[in-house]
Amino acid sequence: RFAQPQARALADGDSALAALTDDEVDRYAGFNLLVADPDRAVVVDNGRGRRLTELGDGLSVLTNLDVNDPRCPRLATANRAFAALEGAVATATDAASLVPRFAQVLGDHGASLDVGDSSPFDRVCVHTDTYGTRSSSMLFVAADGSTGVWHADGPPCSAPYRRLR
Repeated sequence: RFAQPQARALADGDSALAALTDDEVDRYAGFNLLVADPDRAVVVDNGRGRRLTELGDGLSVLTNLDVNDPRCPRLATANRAFAALEGAVATATDAASLVPRFAQVLGDHGASLDVGDSSPFDRVCVHTDTYGTRSSSMLFVAADGSTGVWHADGPPCSAPYRRLR
């Protein structure tokens, strides 16, 4: 089930984005919401009031912090791995061929040379007794407007990605 702002945005697209006022988003626990179609991708978050972040061409990664947040330890551990995939994204002719490569990065538990081996929270795929990565999704939008969505309904280190669209 989706919380109210997520359900409305999924149903109404741009009109729901405009209706998500600061007062309304303050009524909910913290969330990041990706709203996308072939022409536009926006992340809505309520960490400091309502913010809309427009996503441009290329690779974007969204965790429970800001989109592409360089302060996020989870992204820092995979910085080099994601950077290595940018070229593949730019030249890919079939999104399905990218899924296994992204799945490997998203399911990684290894430490990065960038940040060391300090905490399980410094991994892309997190596992602790009280917190962890519960699912993972990939959304691809090609230059021609075609889209593909894959979802792992569980930790990406063990749950298979299945195409939803």
